[in-house]
Amino acid sequence: MKLHVVALVFLASLSNLALAQTESPKPREFSTLVAHWAEYADPEYLPFLTEARPDIAQVGFYGAHFWSLAHTPHGKGYPAHFPLVGLNENREWLTNLNREIHQRGIKVVGHMNVKFLVGDPDSPPIPEAKNKPAEPGGPRGFFKFYRELWDEKLLGPKPVADPMELLEIDAEGKPITNNNYSIGGMKEYWACLNNPHWRTVLKAWTKHGIQQGCDGFMINYFYRHDCHCSHCVAEFKKYLGERFTAEDLKSKFEISDLKSHRFTEIVSWHKPDESTPLRREMLRFSQVANKQAFDEVFVKYGRSLKPDLLVGQWNHLGNFNQLNGDERCLLPGDLWGRDESYLWYSTGAAAHYTDLAEGMLGEGTLQARYIRGMFGNKPFTLGKYESTRTRVAISELA
Repeated sequence: MKLHVVALVFLASLSNLALAQTESPKPREFSTLVAHWAEYADPEYLPFLTEARPDIAQVGFYGAHFWSLAHTPHGKGYPAHFPLVGLNENREWLTNLNREIHQRGIKVVGHMNVKFLVGDPDSPPIPEAKNKPAEPGGPRGFFKFYRELWDEKLLGPKPVADPMELLEIDAEGKPITNNNYSIGGMKEYWACLNNPHWRTVLKAWTKHGIQQGCDGFMINYFYRHDCHCSHCVAEFKKYLGERFTAEDLKSKFEISDLKSHRFTEIVSWHKPDESTPLRREMLRFSQVANKQAFDEVFVKYGRSLKPDLLVGQWNHLGNFNQLNGDERCLLPGDLWGRDESYLWYSTGAAAHYTDLAEGMLGEGTLQARYIRGMFGNKPFTLGKYESTRTRVAISELA
């Protein structure tokens, strides 16, 4: 196994181990964890777990990454690095992996992408090219799965016939798309967490992952965009109506009639220097709504299937990027981390490498103290990606 991967997983393990050794009134659910997003099919992976003996192995993909890419020739690359091609093939492989991990007395937490969809609703045939196989025309990625590969015996009935009804849409009614990764040349779409039909999809995926042997899920992509679907519009108006009087809406936000008001934007993250009181309410609404989706799908439904299900969010803190880079920056304190088993925070460019000449210290102590203060005596770790000062990074987190 490559050194940088081993360094990363030991960083995740030892940061939690050190925190677990501090005196506290409440016992921890666990103290050591290893995480792998790549190379988990390496022959050395299971022997490594046998030697390291962590409480938890955070490994495998069970959400939208799996259902978008596991059946394509592009699933072997970023982000999930599936060992095989095919939904059934990878499903069986992951089930066997989980069985092997359990035999070593280790719990399995799978990665669960809740809304980032890779695919094309339709496409022309793609001819064979260098190192790239030919692909037939039609739907690709997530859309091929939903339209042609959905298995009702495994997942139950589809909540809607057309997957386009599940997506975030802009103010003009068009799906919100990106080309940031262009995996296999496909676009990136976003399902809407306020859409009850999408929550039904997530519940089906959660049940399926538990049946495959997952003891929990580390859940990510809690990004609500400027979505104007009927669910977001209705929920935002409901949110404002419960939070403000009619007089306040008019004086604070120039909304004379909430029921008939048409919003030109319902943003989430935004640039701090472009913020307004209404935009901050939009962001707060987005984060509260995302938490409500998390609770409905994973806390209430997931734990109805498996009462001891471990659940946590994979979020981002960076250099305390409020309003534009922290998934909980405006979340009320009584909801912050509530019912989560542990947290994974990416520090991004704020603490992922060391460059002393440029004043980059790869330092995450303030982030760790902030999370500990908010989350109490529960496990968490920082994704620092530090390959230069591994021992110093571990001591900083401790």
